[in-house]
Amino acid sequence: ALATTALTAAAASASLDSLELSVSAAPVRRTAHNGGYSSFAFDVVNFQRLDTDAHTVAFFENATRVALVARLVGGADTVLRVGGTTADRVYYDLSSDGGVALPPEYTVRVRRQHVLSLCKFAAATGLRLAWALNGGPGPRHAQRDYAWAPYNSIELMRFFQATACPVDALELSNEPNLYFIVFGPDAYVSTARLAEDVYTLRRAIDATYAGAAVRKPRLAAPDVAYQYPFIYEVVPRYCEDVLRHAAAIAAHRNYTSLVDVVTWHYYPLQSDHCPAWWIDPDFATPTRMIEPRTLDLITPALRAVADAAARDMPPRTEVWVGEGASASCGGQLNVSDAFAGSLWYLDTLALVARSRGASRGHARYVRQELMIAPPAGAPAPPPSDFASGVYALLSGELVARPDFFVHTLVWRPLFGDDVYDVSVTGAPPWLRAYAHGTRGGNATAVTLLLINVDATRAAHVTLTNAASHAEYHVSARALTSPTLLVNDVPLQHAHNATLPPPRAGGGGAAAP
Repeated sequence: ALATTALTAAAASASLDSLELSVSAAPVRRTAHNGGYSSFAFDVVNFQRLDTDAHTVAFFENATRVALVARLVGGADTVLRVGGTTADRVYYDLSSDGGVALPPEYTVRVRRQHVLSLCKFAAATGLRLAWALNGGPGPRHAQRDYAWAPYNSIELMRFFQATACPVDALELSNEPNLYFIVFGPDAYVSTARLAEDVYTLRRAIDATYAGAAVRKPRLAAPDVAYQYPFIYEVVPRYCEDVLRHAAAIAAHRNYTSLVDVVTWHYYPLQSDHCPAWWIDPDFATPTRMIEPRTLDLITPALRAVADAAARDMPPRTEVWVGEGASASCGGQLNVSDAFAGSLWYLDTLALVARSRGASRGHARYVRQELMIAPPAGAPAPPPSDFASGVYALLSGELVARPDFFVHTLVWRPLFGDDVYDVSVTGAPPWLRAYAHGTRGGNATAVTLLLINVDATRAAHVTLTNAASHAEYHVSARALTSPTLLVNDVPLQHAHNATLPPPRAGGGGAAAP
């Protein structure tokens, strides 16, 4: 469980039994975007379930869904990333009747109403879209060094302009380093080839949006996947090499940079929907989810990507974890939709926000995924089915899962953009400590996050120089519980749930 403690002093120190805990007197970095650091994803596979225009409109204009997502966003500068593996199989059919024959190598149709309804939904809820364009086999020239052709994507860009769709960024492809696994060996895209394709997209964006009344989207790349335990990056240094080639092309073509946002994906564990999960030593279980080793697996990749961005990209380039969740392939039942997953989520949000490489940290963490579309005219899939998307914050039936409350009631209102360093001398690995400036607080207000991942030992912390403090203890009856407790009060009713009164601030805090 964890304790969240708001401190009203510029710096704070405490003792953990006989251990010393200290918080830096000043922030060490800032996450970007006025609270939008914690962002979300919407998988393109949902469009396949929205099989008619009427079903599409009903899904995106559902008043309950709009209200819940607007509450989740809460006015923050939040991105909704539209992507997933299916994104690299899509043809954008923007005709009025949606009847264009799919060209070879395209297997999924995204219709005009899909795009229009999602754009309207984003505008209604305060989201901005980061759209992953199809970089798969369909738009590639087999006889021209497998070069990417932008024509169908340009049609989509023009539709975005015509509808004033709130698009923040356009990405080229989804996890291109896995193409030879997803599409077969012949679909491998080299790092040099992908960098040239990024240049093609850069030119397409600049030309299509020249003189446009709407803001030109940023370009995000390379969207590389880092996965444990079997494949990690698959091709060593794929992300770094794409950025290096892109920097060389930019210099040669007199661009400051081709890339505005460096993106990559990360999942620490695998679910039982993944291939060969039964032999996977990192199959997701409730206890494995919160082991210190699992929580720290992301650290080397955080540093590698941030260092590569600092080396090859100009200072204005942002770095995002562009997609991530507790377990890949839809999430794991009783882990991703339970308290165990929420502990992982809170720790990961704080860990990524604090991380920094040579000179750069991460501006966003994009959580897979926000919501899922139930199949039309059919009963909802059982929770064990991949289509149920158990890692979604909102189920197809609009049930708010624990992470909805974690984000809406804990992370967004309490954790500001300023990030502080926390050190605990000799701390056991089962105690995790983080600190942010308190959102909406004065310059001396700090929110301290303590996470205890050991159910058998309590952590007792004494705050020695805090002028005052308030405590919120987040817990559950079991790691598999779908109900979170804050100060022993269950969080329910997603529409109007609020934090209960804090515990009175005394001389200490406990993370039971």
